[in-house]
Amino acid sequence: MFSDNHKISARQLNRLLVLDLIGKVSLLLPAFAGVSSGRDFMVSLIGGLILSMLYVFSVGYLAKYVENDFGGFVEARLGHVCAYLLRFFYLAYVFINLTYLCWLFAAVTKNFLLPEMNVAALAAVMLLCGYYGASKGIEGRGRTAEVLYKLILIPLLVMLLFGAFSIDSKYLAPGTADISSMTLKQGFLVFTAFGGAGLLLYEAPMCSQKERLKRTVLHGTGLVAGSVFAAFVVMIGAFGEEGLRALPWPAVTLMSNVNLPGDFLQRWDAIFLSLLLLSFFVAASTQIYYMGFLAQGFFSAEEKEAKKRRGRCQSICMAAGALLVFMAFNFSGTYDTAFYLFRILNCYILVPLTAGFTLLLCVIERVRQGRKLKKRTAAAALLLCMGAFCSVFASGCGRELEDRTFPSMLIVRGGNMDEVLKGWQQEEDKYTDFGHVKAVVFDEKYAEDRPLLKEVLRYMEQDPVFARNMLVFFADDTALDSITYKSSSFGSYLADRYKNGTAKEEKAKSKQARKKGKEGEVTLGDLLNFLHNKEDEISVPRLVRTEDGYSLAESISLTNGDEKEAE
Repeated sequence: MFSDNHKISARQLNRLLVLDLIGKVSLLLPAFAGVSSGRDFMVSLIGGLILSMLYVFSVGYLAKYVENDFGGFVEARLGHVCAYLLRFFYLAYVFINLTYLCWLFAAVTKNFLLPEMNVAALAAVMLLCGYYGASKGIEGRGRTAEVLYKLILIPLLVMLLFGAFSIDSKYLAPGTADISSMTLKQGFLVFTAFGGAGLLLYEAPMCSQKERLKRTVLHGTGLVAGSVFAAFVVMIGAFGEEGLRALPWPAVTLMSNVNLPGDFLQRWDAIFLSLLLLSFFVAASTQIYYMGFLAQGFFSAEEKEAKKRRGRCQSICMAAGALLVFMAFNFSGTYDTAFYLFRILNCYILVPLTAGFTLLLCVIERVRQGRKLKKRTAAAALLLCMGAFCSVFASGCGRELEDRTFPSMLIVRGGNMDEVLKGWQQEEDKYTDFGHVKAVVFDEKYAEDRPLLKEVLRYMEQDPVFARNMLVFFADDTALDSITYKSSSFGSYLADRYKNGTAKEEKAKSKQARKKGKEGEVTLGDLLNFLHNKEDEISVPRLVRTEDGYSLAESISLTNGDEKEAE
């Protein structure tokens, strides 16, 4: 039996805060980097995170003085009009924020997990699950956060740890940062990503351990801020400044750059991304709950007679809010439009307004000091619909598994990627899913035709089906002709040459050569970094047909000039 006292603990509130922020902040902040260099944006990031922590500190300070209801708290200090105005600002913020979250969830899911799904259907599922959870109240939200917290956070931290092994130290070399108006602007935008923290003031009366509230919100925000900062360091080290700017969601791409020990799964990024997206369902339920809670506050009612009526009013407001968000989602049309509206309305208008109210209330309360706290409940329990989340990912594939083939190797020869993939598909009687490719073998003529090679690499970078940890090789016509399109296990064979020790002497040679900057294991991510960051040289293993099979003793060196050298 679960308790029904309409309270949540400080620990549950902490975990709710983390799950509400982690997905949005991880995917949103890189979009604020713009054309800045990595060092410039790191300065902006540090400044924005410090500003966010100071703001959250002020929210925690103010929360301990909120008694029964934050709306009444504001009305007693600033008047009836200001209380309604602040409620309206927060309601508008939540509406725009949820619309953007729907687009972010739908765009990332479609691009990286379910390319055949309609974005509107993905947004609808997110909103339906969010409404179901929000309609159950606050205690269930707390219990759900308890369950999902470690399930989501621990694997993501493991991903970040193993992602650190792909760092190239030259991308993190010491340098200078340019402190300019753009740096300050980006620091402010980083702060606005945490601007919704002020909504916790409406939940403060529902926390059963209010004396721990300030420490709780600081701990949760600090965990998210520290994780995001560490992720940015890893992403700059893995992709370089130019590579980072070329990626729409580098945090997702970093997941495909991770190589975990063993070879049980090639695409760990699908697992990591699914867990990250799971936090969006928690965030959706939170935002819909806030919409109902804030909207029903505009309807006055007598305390004793209207308790049940207020509950029904809040449910109706949540349903209406979710429907309006879905309409706004379809009206905005694209992710870019939603992001633009989010940045203009929320970041530049609503967050400064709500933060200004919060700081003003802190000053007023600082003068008043000494007021005793009385705690009173203001809402009921939440249970997030896990089944719906599982079902959308289980049933979202437009084709059954038996109608697909999963090659472990891709041969690139004879033209651009559209022609290559079309030719490959013509050789198959089933739909070809390249999500499990372990190795890409390029015709060595691409090393001479650098514009075509760049075009192919950029195509593969933009299509998330191609993981950045795929091994890359060049081969001559003799070797390519000996590999048929039906050799679906050949990619695993090439991966084994490096990873599973089937050719230990070559593996040892490869590691030694890589340290010397010569031949060795090269991935798609390495080639993309070479392309974006104007590196001097990279040596790609050359596959040669021999009497005994295949040799990887040779390599082809690419430079950022126009020359190609065969070793």
